[in-house]
Amino acid sequence: MVVAVVKRTLASRWRLGQTVTPVAMILGVVARRTESTIAYSAAAAAVIVAATAFVSARRTSRRVQVRANGKHVIAALAGEPISISGVYAWTIHDGTARAYDPMGGWMFRDTDTTSLASLLTSAFGPPLALRRRGTDRGRYAALCVACAGTLLAAAGFGAGSVPLVIAGLPLVIFGIAFFGAFSQRVVDDRRSGATSPTEGFRHRAGE
Repeated sequence: MVVAVVKRTLASRWRLGQTVTPVAMILGVVARRTESTIAYSAAAAAVIVAATAFVSARRTSRRVQVRANGKHVIAALAGEPISISGVYAWTIHDGTARAYDPMGGWMFRDTDTTSLASLLTSAFGPPLALRRRGTDRGRYAALCVACAGTLLAAAGFGAGSVPLVIAGLPLVIFGIAFFGAFSQRVVDDRRSGATSPTEGFRHRAGE
């Protein structure tokens, strides 16, 4: 058993927040230009939906007792034991382990990396070998595009210009999307001998 920081992420809620955020920005500009009560209400509702989605998408608990139980991991979240199962792959890097299931993922962080890795290996098999999807140059370029789009959208929002906001938002969205894609650690086929996370997990677990 180890005592770790445990974070739960629900992918569907996080994506909802990402989708609604640009809609809220556009509705805010429209409301300022039209002075419409309906537009203001719609913009406020979109902001609330996005904020609720982001807040509810992630939950972090500290000093959680985590132990292996066969092919499951038991974590005592909020005083209640929760069985973590359905994991199809897991990774560990810089003292942080991430386990992935169809609903999203779990993150475990503990100063005793060896004990954490041993516990998760006993339940889910060996971790996948990873590498970054993109280069540092590609990540920097994507970040520059996102920053440029943010400045353009902010200028349009401040000036009440819908065309500027509409021009800036795609740059923000695509810049962040590509930065995230390039920063993502993917299965190293040369070390894992697989073409997908699921296949790599099964291959390394000996299934």
